[in-house]
Parts: sequence; structure tokens; C-alpha cells
Amino acid sequence: MNFLFLEDLLPDPDALLNEISPHIGDDVLHFIAHADYGNDADENFHKLKQIRDGGAIAQPLPWSPREVLELTRWSNPASKDWMQQSHGISRPKGHLAVVFSCAVLMRAYGDAKTREYCDGYNQTLIQLLSNLEYVDFDTARANMSFLVWLIAQLEEEMAERVFVAVALLFLCVKYNAKLSDEQLLAFSRWIIGQEKKAVEFWEGGIGDQHYHWLLRTTFFNAHYKKWIALGAEMAVFSLSGDAGDVVREIGRCLAGDDWEPTLHLA
Repeated sequence: MNFLFLEDLLPDPDALLNEISPHIGDDVLHFIAHADYGNDADENFHKLKQIRDGGAIAQPLPWSPREVLELTRWSNPASKDWMQQSHGISRPKGHLAVVFSCAVLMRAYGDAKTREYCDGYNQTLIQLLSNLEYVDFDTARANMSFLVWLIAQLEEEMAERVFVAVALLFLCVKYNAKLSDEQLLAFSRWIIGQEKKAVEFWEGGIGDQHYHWLLRTTFFNAHYKKWIALGAEMAVFSLSGDAGDVVREIGRCLAGDDWEPTLHLA
């Protein structure tokens, strides 16, 4: 992808973690470190603390702390029975634990060596986005800078790359990244074309949602309803011009209201 305008978003691999880490206390790290029934909790805590305090993420990200990060990312602090499962961590700190875990994993996913050991990162991404809605600090600009960097690290044929691009488009419009109509239109058309290529690679679609736009490009859809909800929000974005029409159409398709975008790509 060669969209020079995305450089205006200042690609930065560490922007999001740098924004999040000052809000992560030791209690949150201890919660994450104990995710595997307390196994290797001290070692996990030590490595998580190093990452939070600005240490480089090993390439590939080792089993410790990768396992507890992967376990924590599936937590649901918004659930009604959270306090019975949380070992004393409040809902707000639970959301911080999920956000930090997902941010570290997504940052590690930018390394090809780590990707060899991981899968289903569209699920990690949507967990990140949905839990960021509960934090009391602004991550939008940092998140966009991070996602621009991440897209450039992923191979063109990877379906996960399209999910990252959809997330970036969503953030750019929702938080007014001040891109022009032409820039947003070009980016939206690129997303549509890349999704189509992924479908062609899989000869029509895969997984339980093989009929559903974008979700049909991956086996790993355990959190597909959150992607559908994101699509529903995009479908009603207030954005003028041709770009607004295409962005909303992408949203309708992701929400399941339309089969696939029909607006021309040229």
C-alpha cells in the first residue's frame, strides 16, 4: 500500500503503548501475571513490568509473558458477573488489563517472528478497540499512528491486514483525522479491493461467517459480533461527499446489512 497521506498520521510502533503504559499500575500487571492460575506469576510480572516501563518487546515474544497476555485479552470486565471472577480487580482496572494485554500483543504482532506463533489477531484488535471505550484517557491519535505502522509490517496477502485497515478507517472518521475526501475515498476503495483479493484467495470465503463481508476472510471470528457492532457504527457516520457514501457502505456490509460493497472502485 502506497498512501503517502497516511504518513500524516505519523506512523509509530510504540505510540499506543507509550500512551497506555503510564496508566497501568502494578496491581493491573499482577492481575495479568496470574492469568494462568498463578503459574510463573513472578516471572510474568517481571517481564510485564519491563514492557510497561519502556523495555523492548522481545522478538519473538516468548511464552512468558505471551500466554498470560493472550489469556487476559479475552476477559470481559463489562460482564455482570465480573466481580465474581476478577480476584478483586475493579471493572475500570479490568479494562486497563485487557487494553494493555491487547496493545502488547498487537505491537508484538508487527514482528514476523512473533506472527509465526500467533493467529486470530483480528480478535485481539477488536478487543482492544472495544475496551478502549472504557478508559478515561484519549488514545485515538496514538492508536492511529500505531495502526498505520502495523499495516506496513503485514504482508499484502494477509487478511488480518484488512481488519487493521478497517479499524484505522473507523478511527480516522470517528476522531476526525482531518484527511480529505479524496484521501478517505482512496483508502476505502483500497480496503474493498483488498478484501476482495482475500476472498478470491479463499475461493469464496472461509470460517463460520463465510457469507459475511470481511469476516469471511478468516477462520478466527470468536468476537465477530464486536466487528459487526463496529460496522453498525460506521454505517451511520456523518461524513459528507463520496467518501462518506463508501465508508457507510463498508459499515453496512460489515454490519451484515448488505452482502458486499457495490460502489465502483475506480
